[in-house]
Amino acid sequence: MGKVEYSYFIYGAGKYGRLILSHIKAMGGGIDYFVQTNEPNCERVEGIPIISLESMAKIKADKIIFIAMNNTRVIREIEKNIFEQCGSDNLIRVYNCRNFISDNLLVTYSTDTSGSKQCVVCGNHVRTFLPGGIENEIFRQHHIVGGGLRQNCKCPCCGAIDRERWLYYVLEKYTDISRISGKVLHFAPEGAIETHIRRNVGIDYYSCDLAQGKAMHVVDITDIPYKDGLFDYVICNHVLEHIADEEKAVSEIKRVLKENGKWIFSFPICTDMRTYEDRAITSPEQRLKAYGQTDHVRLYGNDFAERFERYGLKIRIYSSRDELEEAQIDKYGFIRDDIILMAEKI
Repeated sequence: MGKVEYSYFIYGAGKYGRLILSHIKAMGGGIDYFVQTNEPNCERVEGIPIISLESMAKIKADKIIFIAMNNTRVIREIEKNIFEQCGSDNLIRVYNCRNFISDNLLVTYSTDTSGSKQCVVCGNHVRTFLPGGIENEIFRQHHIVGGGLRQNCKCPCCGAIDRERWLYYVLEKYTDISRISGKVLHFAPEGAIETHIRRNVGIDYYSCDLAQGKAMHVVDITDIPYKDGLFDYVICNHVLEHIADEEKAVSEIKRVLKENGKWIFSFPICTDMRTYEDRAITSPEQRLKAYGQTDHVRLYGNDFAERFERYGLKIRIYSSRDELEEAQIDKYGFIRDDIILMAEKI
């Protein structure tokens, strides 16, 4: 078998491993294998194979390994075993997730009304939001809104993350999506937003994803199987950075929108540079270094508005910094520079 650029592993297939998997998937990442010291009785978790440490050592690939344990002594023993078993033939990066586990599973968060933070999605008051996101060198080099590790990311009550809370706020304040009778097309649906929209019994709701089992319909955004002018709203947040043919995706979204329909979308934005993409960058390792994630194909920059206006769209930008006072941004756990774009056909 030829050598691949990277294989991704979670060491530990219990509740801690599943927690780490859920966060990696929420940020658009993926895992190739779960690992346990011995061959397990269960062969898969959420469709991902569980293999032994011995089997992992036989995989000829550079390895990124997240250790899903909460015992320091056990973690050190596992790290020792990994390096002894896997040898020095490949690059091995091992990440100790103990602090992440403690922050997300082992701390009790108050939902008392005296809490200083409030989730706009579920309405609960909490002492703090949970950290979330994935750290990467590019996030240390540049200011990328909506990317990297964020300390006030996830609501401990309903699970809505910061960018979902901001989207919810904009939908509630600046659209009639919770009141109209109409049709909504939602790509890569966020659970909290889907629930919010579907409370409106007048909405005919279509959720879509390219992967089987993640939404109501399997749909490629560059080849949407619905008729022209069907939808009042199209929503796709943190989707376009995964799509190589951006022009085709935008063309398809415009085609299925009604004449007065609205397209609501966002993506990670690097505020200190223009949009960067290089079609020669194809491997997961190259994409991770260039864009911050293995499945991203570009890094949107501060030219994002003019970039989408060239497709014949009228763009309105909603920024938390422009909409709210600093105290409100902190209270609701929004990203200070986060934006939602709302586009209409010209």
